[in-house]
Amino acid sequence: MFRRAILGTFGAVGLSGCFSSIPTSNADTTATLWNQSGREKEVSVTILKNGDKILNDDYTLEPDESVDLVKLSRDLYRVEIESGDLFWEEEFDITEEEEGIDIFNIHLYDDDVSVNWGVED
Repeated sequence: MFRRAILGTFGAVGLSGCFSSIPTSNADTTATLWNQSGREKEVSVTILKNGDKILNDDYTLEPDESVDLVKLSRDLYRVEIESGDLFWEEEFDITEEEEGIDIFNIHLYDDDVSVNWGVED
């Protein structure tokens, strides 16, 4: 009886370890917008997830200030940025990332936008 209880305990612990290492489809990160322009920027951000609008907000950011936008999961996203004369949009297919992503940083400059996203090393 005692031996069976010990095996049951270690078996459950071992099994829970196996389940914890299985990648989930909900592995997510937060999309963050950074003002890298060196001056205050007013910016409008729209984010669509699988074609549905999940964010449509305006922000005023000081230089080097950031704002967290939305949580991203393994889906298809389109990000639209508008600031002054700048309009930028791009699609990101995060469904291809088997274990999700760790970072999604949008860098806003005076006349350009760049995105650093993926898995951290």
